[in-house]
Amino acid sequence: MDANVSLPHPDDVEDALRGTDFEDGLFSGQGFVLGNPHLVNRGDSFSVHHVPEEWMDGLFDTSRGVRGGRFSFWLHTHPNAPAIPSGADAESAQWTEGCDMILGVRYSPEGMLPWLEGVEGERRELIPTEDNRPILGRAVTGHLIHGLELIAFHRRGFGINVLLTDSTGVPIGWNQ
Repeated sequence: MDANVSLPHPDDVEDALRGTDFEDGLFSGQGFVLGNPHLVNRGDSFSVHHVPEEWMDGLFDTSRGVRGGRFSFWLHTHPNAPAIPSGADAESAQWTEGCDMILGVRYSPEGMLPWLEGVEGERRELIPTEDNRPILGRAVTGHLIHGLELIAFHRRGFGINVLLTDSTGVPIGWNQ
């Protein structure tokens, strides 16, 4: 994904969410709403199916670092695992001009990928206790989705706020 430079964050949103340790110019695209995503590959932790190279216009050129990409922001999933960066995620982030994002997806039936427990890091789950797992939706594979975790982080290890917005850049549920 790249920032949509024609859609900066609304001033009141920036002012309300800017912390005391805010650092301007920390990453490429800071202060802008992200544009539409581009599908690079799909698969699971055992098999990744790249979109054909001829569709990518040289996207994976080796001169672009380990990520081999031209985008400022990257989002990848952790199937049935928390959205906590691994060592490989941290290494890849060193080549990202914007920030990296991870979407942890908890689903059932678990099959060969049971929920990964015991991962180091701080989690802020948006799901109730195990006994009352909600059904948030259904994947195209038929799996029931029970939980989503989304994080964004900068290559220096900083957490980055992620807000879901409407088409004008106003966060959903914003009442200020």
